[in-house]
Amino acid sequence: IKDIKYMWHEVYNNLKKKKIKLVVILDDGGSCLVNVPNYISKNYSLVGVEQTTSGLTDIRMRQLSFPVIEVASSAAKQLVESPMIAEAVVNKLSKVLPMGQSRLSCGVIGLGAIGNVIIKKLLSLNHKVITFDKDPEKSQIFFKTLWTADIKALFSKAEYIFGCTGEDITQNLRIEDINSNKTFISCSSQDKEFLTLL
Repeated sequence: IKDIKYMWHEVYNNLKKKKIKLVVILDDGGSCLVNVPNYISKNYSLVGVEQTTSGLTDIRMRQLSFPVIEVASSAAKQLVESPMIAEAVVNKLSKVLPMGQSRLSCGVIGLGAIGNVIIKKLLSLNHKVITFDKDPEKSQIFFKTLWTADIKALFSKAEYIFGCTGEDITQNLRIEDINSNKTFISCSSQDKEFLTLL
């Protein structure tokens, strides 16, 4: 937040020197949007572009005095970016984890666009996949996975846990309850999934 406030100060100093009337704010996570200083929002026309769903969940986003374009549900994000992220995650992991071995016990938390593509990739590599989402209706998407309604059960059964929620999923988890080695993999842009646990 301190860095963002400094950034806005620098932006304002540069805006004053030029004849700029409209500012487009490209954000990832909503922090730049919700921290626009009043001296900028009152003197310039602003438009925000938020690329993540998690960035839109901040209650302060609803109080902004300027429009925000939400691209998280766009076709480009859903159909193009999600498979690229899943492929990048698995490729990166293959260099440090035994992803080439079959039947690793993997848990995927969050069955949105990225979570679904991660599941498809893990299944294609013949891994055992346990899934969880706070919306139980999403449990019907994959018949080759094991669905659990209890996130603690997923943490107990899976060796490799993929966080695909864009929010902290370990707030109610006690580290003492984890009784074996686990590898936590955040698949979101801000690595929020395991913050409390870490």
